[in-house]
Amino acid sequence: MSEGALESADHGVLSGWVRGLGGPPRRRLSLWVDGRECGIVVARGPADGPLRFQHPLPERFRDGQPHEILLRTREGETVLDGTPLRLTLDPAANPVGEGPLEGALRGREGWWYLCRDSNDSIGQYRGELRLSPTDLRRYQLLLEGRQRHLRRRRPYLLFTVPGKEWVYPEFLPEGLLRSPLARPAEQLQAMALSECPGLTVVDLLPVLLAGKEREPLYFRTDSHWNHAGAFVAARALITQVRAFFPAVPPLLDSDLEWLERPFDNGDLRQKNQFALQGADGWQPLPHQDPGAETQRVPRPRAGRRARRLPTPAALQRSPTRETWVLETGLDTLPSCVMFRDSFSDWLIWLLAEHFRRIVFVWQSAYDAELVDAEAPDLVLHQVAERFLIRLPER
Repeated sequence: MSEGALESADHGVLSGWVRGLGGPPRRRLSLWVDGRECGIVVARGPADGPLRFQHPLPERFRDGQPHEILLRTREGETVLDGTPLRLTLDPAANPVGEGPLEGALRGREGWWYLCRDSNDSIGQYRGELRLSPTDLRRYQLLLEGRQRHLRRRRPYLLFTVPGKEWVYPEFLPEGLLRSPLARPAEQLQAMALSECPGLTVVDLLPVLLAGKEREPLYFRTDSHWNHAGAFVAARALITQVRAFFPAVPPLLDSDLEWLERPFDNGDLRQKNQFALQGADGWQPLPHQDPGAETQRVPRPRAGRRARRLPTPAALQRSPTRETWVLETGLDTLPSCVMFRDSFSDWLIWLLAEHFRRIVFVWQSAYDAELVDAEAPDLVLHQVAERFLIRLPER
């Protein structure tokens, strides 16, 4: 019996069905493009019938080049009928004329949230997408491999950054409720605690929830934290690092002065806008200007000790985002390699002051070759929580 099928991919929108499992009326599929997993597809429908999905491909694959599309079930990794499929998309054409894939969900009091993204952030908030036992086992094997590579002599700290919906649920649309089940970050942290002794997994949600009582930590019109949120996170990370390297100075409020600046380039401002419709529907909205907001930007009171160095070609990994290499020259401080995504853009200068040398690499995967070349005293690994739902690399 077929598990399901991809029926069409018109305009880059994947449509089809998958057999239900007799439980909740939804099922998640893994989307693979060119041999790499790049997102989650959620199929929904009646409990006693086939579950259907409609999912636009990420915009980066609308490049006029042929790509191989594959859909497989998360439980048994069965490949859906109709895939793999070779597909070439016109970069000038948006799916069904709707505009970009990701959208902005209108919340309350001028707050906007990421929605319709390839990791289904809102679905994760509802508890529809969680790490399965198979996922957690793969994470365990992956993290144990990193520990072996570091020979357990050098610390490895994995820290997860929650999306805005977890930190500011009070501004979500009415009726959008958080699941009581453990978040993916909590699942991963619990697994690491029981199965990977000596490994540190830091969930930043608790410190952000505590810090938001003092001032806003995320932008209303962006999916990321602001500079104040980055400071709260950096201070918590430095505290973790100091447990291994006591000579590292703490990050203090008094180290910085804060300047007020306008902020009008939030990543949610230009996305298609939606309102929540029913249990899990999206009602398109006429585009409206979300309005201006301000940000507080930090500046070191005593000037910066860290200096940015030219990036050696051997350390460059991303074709679009440059590797940053910074040094303070202070031999009493440790060296570090940090793998990161966009949440670390405003961590760079905050963290650099606390290391002899630190290399920031835009890459989600642990890079053993780069770690061997740098031979750092510790490795930091920052991951946006919404990406955890993707299966770990094999």
